Amino acid sequence: MAFQEMSYYKEGELPTYGECDTYHFCKNVSQFRPLDVTEVKTNVLNEFSSLEQTCESYNHTLNNDLTQLETEWGTKFISIDNCDANIINVSKFSPVIDKSLQEINNQKSRFENFINYIVNITDGINQYLDKLESNSNTYSSLLSQYNDLANEYNSLVKQYNSLIGSTNPDTSRLSSIKSEMDYKDNQMTSLRSTINMYVELPSPDGTWCLQSGV
Repeated sequence: MAFQEMSYYKEGELPTYGECDTYHFCKNVSQFRPLDVTEVKTNVLNEFSSLEQTCESYNHTLNNDLTQLETEWGTKFISIDNCDANIINVSKFSPVIDKSLQEINNQKSRFENFINYIVNITDGINQYLDKLESNSNTYSSLLSQYNDLANEYNSLVKQYNSLIGSTNPDTSRLSSIKSEMDYKDNQMTSLRSTINMYVELPSPDGTWCLQSGV
């Protein structure tokens, strides 16, 4: 699964990402960083909290007004033998009034569960990209080591050939250079074997929104 950009996150269309083993790497993964939704989470939850407070305040005022209306009309203004005429019954309104706050709480809980899931997934995506980036850095480091060894080996070959071509070659020096060449060659063989195990991905695996500005 190659990378595919999402335009937005929503229930039913959630981000996914692949797996990274030791030898998978991808260059320039910073351009694939997912959208950070932690600020969105904070802002929306703050809005919910403000809405809850406003709703609680309105509910309190409305309940007080209904209670006063129940007393003024149902007891003081219209009563039968000093008994409440039950024209206005606050208890009948309370469930309806409380339902608005309950709905806000339900939507807040739904949003919080959704955004927490997204945060967890994007954290996982970043860890996945970090691993790809780390592998890429390791791969580049191995290539650099190999190239340095190759340069050193080639330099030794030149020295060896130069001595061989001289009138009276120093056999002790030749043996020392040959021994060093063999050592470098073994190191290069080992490095080349490791380097060949690496697989470059043209892009990460997964689907998610890119971070703003990328």
